[in-house]
Amino acid sequence: MQGSGHDSEMVTYTPVAFASGSGFIEIRESLEPRQRYVTESVLRAVASGLGILVWCAASYLLLGFVLVLKPVRALVAQARRIGTGEFGTRCAAGRADELGELAREMNHMAALLEQHQAELDRETNARLQALNQLRHADRLATAGKLASGIAHELGTPLNVVMGRAKLIRNDVQARDEARRNGQIIEDQAARMTVIIRQLLDFARSRESKRAPTNARELVGRVVRLLQPMAEKQNSVLSFGTLDDDARIDVDAGQLEQVLTNLTVNALQALQTGGAVRFAVYSRVTPLQPDGTGGAQVVIEVDDSGPGMAPQVMARVFEPFFTTKDVGEGTGLGLSVAYGIIQEHGGFFTVDSAPGRGSRFCVHLPSSDPPAQRRSAVPLPEPGRLESV
Repeated sequence: MQGSGHDSEMVTYTPVAFASGSGFIEIRESLEPRQRYVTESVLRAVASGLGILVWCAASYLLLGFVLVLKPVRALVAQARRIGTGEFGTRCAAGRADELGELAREMNHMAALLEQHQAELDRETNARLQALNQLRHADRLATAGKLASGIAHELGTPLNVVMGRAKLIRNDVQARDEARRNGQIIEDQAARMTVIIRQLLDFARSRESKRAPTNARELVGRVVRLLQPMAEKQNSVLSFGTLDDDARIDVDAGQLEQVLTNLTVNALQALQTGGAVRFAVYSRVTPLQPDGTGGAQVVIEVDDSGPGMAPQVMARVFEPFFTTKDVGEGTGLGLSVAYGIIQEHGGFFTVDSAPGRGSRFCVHLPSSDPPAQRRSAVPLPEPGRLESV
């Protein structure tokens, strides 16, 4: 069988024998259907191959993004956060492959850095507090020397002025106006004498006679002493948390002076009435590098006054600093109180802001045995305090 023909035909010749001789039968068949089938088959094969290739590429990209690219981006973002000092965030580490192990190690590193950062912040704050205390002590020493010298030099002349003023006031032959002027001079000299006495109290080193004291009873004495002053200006002295077993080894007279000063300042801040709240409780805190901490008794004096601005609160214990009008205060009361508490091994903390009052906390070492120490109890809100 032979085949030949044009591009679109196939011709087949078949020999045939006849009685008179032989011949051929020619059969023509069009190749177009076959060519079309082949073409379509090739196109289908190419399309299927391209489809498989596209599907494989898409699957590769999708799996690569989900399994590799996305976790790597998360790790890179975590590394950048750690580089900027943000140690509190963590990345997902639930996978069991190398990327999951890397994420777990990075989270562990962030946790260690966060812990070290917190320790560094605590140590830095403690060092800053110690430095501020040293600076404040230095200012107190300088101001004390100055105050001692001024008080010593002014004492004798003031006594002379007061003596002469008394002579004028008691002179029956003097005119009424002269006697009134003598009375004014005597009163102002007496006021100057009080200020000088405060300067001497500030400058002199105080000898404390310490004895075990119940902190609640001491606060009660101060409240009873200042109750008339509070009632006169329509203010209320209230009690918050009171620990009956809170005991401190202090000079009761000096600590009463401190609490009296704090309470008088609080009442003066109220002006038109309000509440001054007292709290006494024991607590145990970790020891700090500056020596503070351990078993403490905390005495709080909290007022509902206008509060203090940050720049005022930062200077509240500085000698001669006062927000009162000229002639109404010397600015030594809190400085003297600061020195007394420091000599007793304690310290002050102050919490205040404009519009929400001021809270002064006196922290003193507790004299109770460890079995009797208690943790701090939150101070109740002003409306839930029991009036004295």
